[in-house]
Amino acid sequence: MDSHGDDTEVTGSGYRRPWLLYAVAAVLAVAVALGALTRWTAPGGPPSTASSGTSPTASRAASPSPGPTASPLDRLPSLDAQLLPDAGPWTPVERRHPVRGENAGAGCDYDAPGLVIAGAWTDGRAWGRSCTSGRDARSIVIRSTADGSFARHSAVLTFPVGRDLGADGTPETRHGVRGWWTPHSVAWWVGDDLELAVVRGDLPAARLTDIARAFRIGELGELHLDRVPGLRVDHHALYRSPVHHEASYTATAVHERDALGTAQVLTKVVAGAAIEDRLLAAGARPAAAVHGHPAVFVRTHDNAVVAWELSEGIVAVVAAHGVGPTADAEPALHRLAERAATVSSARWDQPDWEDVRSGHATETSPAAPR
Repeated sequence: MDSHGDDTEVTGSGYRRPWLLYAVAAVLAVAVALGALTRWTAPGGPPSTASSGTSPTASRAASPSPGPTASPLDRLPSLDAQLLPDAGPWTPVERRHPVRGENAGAGCDYDAPGLVIAGAWTDGRAWGRSCTSGRDARSIVIRSTADGSFARHSAVLTFPVGRDLGADGTPETRHGVRGWWTPHSVAWWVGDDLELAVVRGDLPAARLTDIARAFRIGELGELHLDRVPGLRVDHHALYRSPVHHEASYTATAVHERDALGTAQVLTKVVAGAAIEDRLLAAGARPAAAVHGHPAVFVRTHDNAVVAWELSEGIVAVVAAHGVGPTADAEPALHRLAERAATVSSARWDQPDWEDVRSGHATETSPAAPR
């Protein structure tokens, strides 16, 4: 075989491929990629959809194929952290050791649906994602066997948690459990490693105590709750949601300006026990069912929230931020919830949302991450 220089490669057909051409092609590819990146990261983000002040026809004409947009959510309070108060003073923390047998990356493999409001003039979308580790805090959701439902006659037990340094009080012994008590929670030391657990809910204090006594850590580090008469374990869940979609609308865009004024309407589908924990802490009360699912309503300051469980451990939320003090937000949010439909993660970034705007999208029942 003839010898050849280092700048060429002899292929199976005998063709000598010049490496110099490869280098030039690589440089051109990088230049194209940088140009595309600059376009999508320029101030203001990707091209936005039409203004919410336009008519439905004008909106579609101005943006016939609206793709993912720079969402107003970037300028609004977090749906979890501010629209609903923190459930504190006990904050979930990572475990000292990962739980054997659990997939540390399970949260990263989960695709949550999005919740959209049919008939809206425009849409704003934002994608949120965080991968939980095998050390992440986990929860058990417990409900009354007689009349328990989502965030109603319910409790969330979370392990492990850390105590807020600003929390007052010393541990007390009540009903045989030594811990820290509030009207709707108890936190106590668990196991030989002396880590803290907390259970919160709208169940009577004596029932919360029964739950604390029945809780134990398995040999592999898994959470167990022994049988408590009158209560049932509804499901186990990560405390934090590993992934979610959010959408934002003006009240005008969803045709509820008369009821909600200048409020911003937010929608979200979230996994994990945190949302139910926060709703219970905020004093959520029963609301009219949404698509046949039991729902709750809560009003906090200038915010209002309607939430319901799509399937075990998967919660849909429609909220309004900036609601006036005299506004009767609950009926408006319930109307929006009834108009809302879930969109799969795969469809979330697709440009054609005409079926959603026209109200033809259908609800799905996603499965919760474990």
